[in-house]
Amino acid sequence: TLFVAKLIVSINISAKEEIAELVVYLVPVAMGSILIAILLDTKIAIFMTMILSLWVGLLADNQLSAVLVAFVGGTAGVYSISRFSQRLDWVRAGLIIAGANAVCIAALGIMSGRHWQIILTGVFLGILNGFFSTILAYGSVPFLESGFKVTTSVRLLELSNPSQPLLRRLQMEAPGTYHHSIMVGNLSEAAAEAVGADSLL
Repeated sequence: TLFVAKLIVSINISAKEEIAELVVYLVPVAMGSILIAILLDTKIAIFMTMILSLWVGLLADNQLSAVLVAFVGGTAGVYSISRFSQRLDWVRAGLIIAGANAVCIAALGIMSGRHWQIILTGVFLGILNGFFSTILAYGSVPFLESGFKVTTSVRLLELSNPSQPLLRRLQMEAPGTYHHSIMVGNLSEAAAEAVGADSLL
């Protein structure tokens, strides 16, 4: 995340300094936050989001606005993906991060009395950041998952697909056992949801 942040901060998008400094809003801190939340734990992800946000602020010449936007976007990413149950949740996470970034950037721009064109440019970059972060995280999960031998929600969803060879074989060779397993799984899911446990697991 910090390597990508360094690359993005070094990009000069405009000759005007007030527009050029907005490039920091493209830094995908939420990507790192989402990956840590999926692969490890949400509490660790929040802690690392704080640290990453401070580093992004340092990379952006001590801009407090960069720290705040990075923290808000990263935190939104952690909470948007914490209850992952289907692939559509990635789209929802991207929208939530984009929305959080847009609101934070607009609020900071209005408070600092910036011109509306500068605010709109920053909001646009924040929205891009939301989708950019989610796409990068989604693409990184399979590599990190297999590299570190971690079973994530994404892997569990793939394993629960009825077209899996083992499930298909069970359905063909032992249909009674297959249907019994499905019913027990449904009961377990309902019980897990009732007590607030991870129903997918």
